[in-house]
Amino acid sequence: MTAQIKGSAGGVAAALATGLRGEIPDGVRQQMRDSGLAHLLAISGLHIGLVTAFVFALVRGGLALGPGFALRWPLKKIAAVVALLAAAIYMMLAGATVPTQRAFIMTAIILVAMLLNWPGISLRLISLAASLVLLIRPEALLSVSFQMSFAAAIALVAAYEALAGKFRVATGESTFPRRVAMNLVAVAFTTLIASLATAPFAVFHFHRLALLRLVANLAAVPIAALWVMPLEVLVLVLMPFGLEGTVTPLLGGGVEAILWIAATVSAWPFAAITLPAPGPVAMLMMVAGGLWVALWQRRWRLAGVVAFTLGLTGAGPVSQTDILIAEEARLVGLRSGGDVLHLSNPQAQPFVLDVWQRRTGADLTQAFPPPGQENGTLRCDG
Repeated sequence: MTAQIKGSAGGVAAALATGLRGEIPDGVRQQMRDSGLAHLLAISGLHIGLVTAFVFALVRGGLALGPGFALRWPLKKIAAVVALLAAAIYMMLAGATVPTQRAFIMTAIILVAMLLNWPGISLRLISLAASLVLLIRPEALLSVSFQMSFAAAIALVAAYEALAGKFRVATGESTFPRRVAMNLVAVAFTTLIASLATAPFAVFHFHRLALLRLVANLAAVPIAALWVMPLEVLVLVLMPFGLEGTVTPLLGGGVEAILWIAATVSAWPFAAITLPAPGPVAMLMMVAGGLWVALWQRRWRLAGVVAFTLGLTGAGPVSQTDILIAEEARLVGLRSGGDVLHLSNPQAQPFVLDVWQRRTGADLTQAFPPPGQENGTLRCDG
């Protein structure tokens, strides 16, 4: 993909297929984060869902072209099995990260429910998916990917359970333009709910909040869903036959459109703001309040709004951290006076370094001194 789609678009196209983001320039990543489109780069529910739906529709529609198949075979269940296999292959191709695992487990349960004629999406489904992920990786509970992924999923299912009837009535016996308008309303509603659910975690972990993500997602998500992701699947299918070159120019155009939206929105004033991270107690109160609102179905669910608001008003600067250690200790930082952050490897993990600088307010960075030497503040032995 990077050979046939030049520039940043090639790196993004490859990341959407494999989850590997090494070919995406840091500036483009920052634009995606500031515009609220960074979730498109994480292989999660949107990607697994679109790949599964595309394969399901392709298999079911293709088999239905033959009257013999359509009349004698359960095409819906055959398509569900093939789509489940495609989702599993895509998950392994993308590295099976926590959001990908969550999305695959939920998708698999939905497809199995389809085979058994059971109802599909529910909060019980999310509970089961979370339990399975934590059985495989218990430490994921404290990771930002687990927290943001499940926060968005819980909030969306709870919101649509409450409003599903109204959406069905609004789109039921309507004209085509009205259905298109309702789909745009659904995209806006989904983005708003997911943004509200993940905002506390984004501020807690990254000290950053994308204020204009609703605008960016309204423009970019339809392009990703209807243009980019179906072409991603086609490219992967055609690659073994050497025919992907017939599709990659179209794929590159779709990715370029998303990158243009990200660059445009991130350049607007107040597209993203830096905020102090809430303390652990305030964060727990917001999480508890959000879960209370999402999980209960009676009127006392509104009490969760009070807990969330109390957590929000209690948010403020946390105590300064002297030692920072990144995941797997690939980067270590020591804070000293004079707003200086000393680093074990200044070139490693630039995104983590950016978050650390926002957290500590450090303007300058310095490398650890060589063994046996000192830089005025630190001295490292062998």
